Amino acid sequence: MPDRSSRIRGALMGQFVGDALCLGTHWIYNLRERGRAFPEGIVGFEAPAADHYHRGRKPGDGTHYADAAEAVLASVAEHGESIASDQGERLVRLYGDQAYQGFLDKPTRILLERFRDWERSRPGEPFPFVDGADDEQTVTLSRLAPVVVVHARDHELGQRVEAVVRVCQNNDRAVAHAQVHASILRLLLEGEPLPAAVEAAVATAPAPFAAEVAERRSDALAMLGLPAIHATGEVGRSCYLPNTFPAMLHVALRHQDTLPTALLETARAGGDSASRAAVVGSWLGAALGDEEIPEAWWQRLSARERLEPLIERVVKLGA
Repeated sequence: MPDRSSRIRGALMGQFVGDALCLGTHWIYNLRERGRAFPEGIVGFEAPAADHYHRGRKPGDGTHYADAAEAVLASVAEHGESIASDQGERLVRLYGDQAYQGFLDKPTRILLERFRDWERSRPGEPFPFVDGADDEQTVTLSRLAPVVVVHARDHELGQRVEAVVRVCQNNDRAVAHAQVHASILRLLLEGEPLPAAVEAAVATAPAPFAAEVAERRSDALAMLGLPAIHATGEVGRSCYLPNTFPAMLHVALRHQDTLPTALLETARAGGDSASRAAVVGSWLGAALGDEEIPEAWWQRLSARERLEPLIERVVKLGA
């Protein structure tokens, strides 16, 4: 059985590997079109096409989700805790830099707009980072692993997660799903098996979203006999949590003993695969430990040399 340090390392590494695996095939919704673009099938780490959302990036790079995840990881590693305002400042510097070449999703664009409006209207006053977009996508879940690691044993984990979510997504449904994600990850770090962790986390989902979160778990369980590509098609391949959450639960539970298979099946399921794979990678990395992360995959990550010291710092904080 992996020890806590291995589980933490696995959660953090799994989040980044899952994202990078999906780079070139991320946000392709038409699977016939994707089949023509990749006639040999999806094997992971495909290069983005010239007209793709992540054009200009190469296999081993992360998506824009991973750029934000690295900023959150660095913040937590530096401060030893999750400080939402510091993470917000790092995101503004990252995405607001004119040299930044990555994709800007809706919550990020709105964060930048509100930050710049504040600077113009209230010069010298610190921006509060509490009023992100009214948005229900899986954006913030894809970068939460280090926040959960350092606060997993704190009674204030839920509040810390909420603060981080509201930086970019001031939306109660997004907060609730992020808190369930955090609860699953916390229990996995304690050594709970994935099915038990999911059941316990869903049972404590915050009102008024408890019933719909329970329905998403029920849907995932009902589809366990289906391959991920079909189950994801049933619930929808889009970026929004009502679609992504049951798809993530399904693939994680169906392939709970094999992280590489779970991540490849997530990539092959299409749509917003990168955000889903980041979450699934963190869950199964925590459940199975860092030895389940294929070394060849980890070595492919372009950011590996930057990530490793940050990860080790957070491992020490959470062990």
